Amino acid sequence: MQAIIVGYGLAGSVFHAPLLQSAGFEIAAIVVRNPERRAQAAASHPHALICDDLTQALSQTTADLVTLASPTATHAPLAIEALHAGRHVVIDKPFTVDAHEAEVVIAAAHAANKLVIPFQNRRWDADFLSLKELIHTGQLGDIVRYEARFDRFNPTVKDRWREHNVAGGGMLYDLGPHLIDQALHLFGAPEWVFCTQLTQRDGAQTDDAFELILGSSDCNYPYISLGASMFSAAGDSPQGAPRFKVNGRRATWLKSGFDPQETELRKGIIPNEHAWVSEIEAARGHLIDGVTGQVSRTAAGIGQWPIFYTQVKSAIEGKTIAPVLATQALLTCKVIDAAQKSAHSGQRVHVL
Repeated sequence: MQAIIVGYGLAGSVFHAPLLQSAGFEIAAIVVRNPERRAQAAASHPHALICDDLTQALSQTTADLVTLASPTATHAPLAIEALHAGRHVVIDKPFTVDAHEAEVVIAAAHAANKLVIPFQNRRWDADFLSLKELIHTGQLGDIVRYEARFDRFNPTVKDRWREHNVAGGGMLYDLGPHLIDQALHLFGAPEWVFCTQLTQRDGAQTDDAFELILGSSDCNYPYISLGASMFSAAGDSPQGAPRFKVNGRRATWLKSGFDPQETELRKGIIPNEHAWVSEIEAARGHLIDGVTGQVSRTAAGIGQWPIFYTQVKSAIEGKTIAPVLATQALLTCKVIDAAQKSAHSGQRVHVL
């Protein structure tokens, strides 16, 4: 089975290319215009066509799948072009600029009878899989408060589209989809959101930090606090501030450090199995019993990002459903739309 990759920056080269190869896809073409990245793509994938645009790649290959790792504002038009050409599509986060675009893309997929699949690899993060197991086995009890963050120390603004004041740029669009998708995956849709977007670094053109609360009048829906910042020293280390802090009626789970899979992919490693990278010993989470106060260490999690494209392949073959549904990405887009309205108004906004 063949794939086209559109965009060969960090997402295209480090995430999608090796994960596609791990699942057995042949990379038939790469759409990239930057001369340096074209050279990199040609060197790493000598059998792939290097194309200027998606139209050329579609006309010169019979690839089954198009993976969009391009700027967010291009996702909807490129997805629709690929769907009209009879190809299945994977779209990196954020799925689209807003919920309306997401609905248009989903309608195009239905009309073409093709799959459009959001790329939400962090459902297979080592720590998130560990948390799901703790919840499933009842070790935490019913969850009453869920905090998840991406904090790091990165005070220098970079000249890249994600940090420009463009549609789909900024931190809420960049890391928000990961945090929101994980929360929705665990707890379902909120009724309302409250959001603060911050611009804290010298020279920043758009938001580089945010704080987002998801809530509901349902007493069984937990208080959900999500956020990201660029001024947290050691934020990505096992000794840093918690990546997760989850309070249940029986216990609390604290977990610091980031998932290890990106580090391995940056080394050029192509995974050869689904459960392929284990967390280091120091990164194991802490489970604190609410009654006794006893603290125990949870097992080191194992990252499983390769599962995503293996399931994409099975879905294209009609053997299973897609690993992430487009309707789930639509809900994430609705949450982001509401979050932006909340940040502008300073008030809670209901998720439509």
